[in-house]
Amino acid sequence: MFFGNFIGTAGGFTVFPLFNWFIFPIAGIVWGHYFIRAKDKSEFFRYWPIFIIVSMIYFVWSTQFDGGFLSSTHNYYFMTTVDALFCLLYAHGNIGLCYCLSKILPDYINKIFSILSSHIDIIYIVQWCFVPLGIIFLVYLFRSMVFTDIISAIYSVIIIILSALFAVNYRKLRKRN
Repeated sequence: MFFGNFIGTAGGFTVFPLFNWFIFPIAGIVWGHYFIRAKDKSEFFRYWPIFIIVSMIYFVWSTQFDGGFLSSTHNYYFMTTVDALFCLLYAHGNIGLCYCLSKILPDYINKIFSILSSHIDIIYIVQWCFVPLGIIFLVYLFRSMVFTDIISAIYSVIIIILSALFAVNYRKLRKRN
């Protein structure tokens, strides 16, 4: 049971073993090191479609066998090193896709994304304050409210917008003081 906290074990004592998830921040550090130093970003992302396709094939394949990474019988969030590798390939491909899209999007849309990404830490913290408070408020006002998919989607969009507005204004207010 002790080693189940560090590596995946057959008993499934934990679904977040350290070494199976530690690869993501390490890979992010290594990826960022090379991304910052890449002189030609288009060359850096040249194979992004292949990365997405190969990863998606693996993800679909993993749904088809019992106990596979995305199968219905799999422990939630448990992954092997191979699963992590395909997630990393997909992440690089997805960032490459976003990079290519940023080349064809208008400048004002890229500026919005840039502002949001520079405030992402505050947005993340604020949204987790707004989510429970908003749900408590809604349940208090509308006691019989059922959170259907549509209501949940609308609520999520409102929370994202409010969190982004709060984060941008908080940073402006902090700079003034």
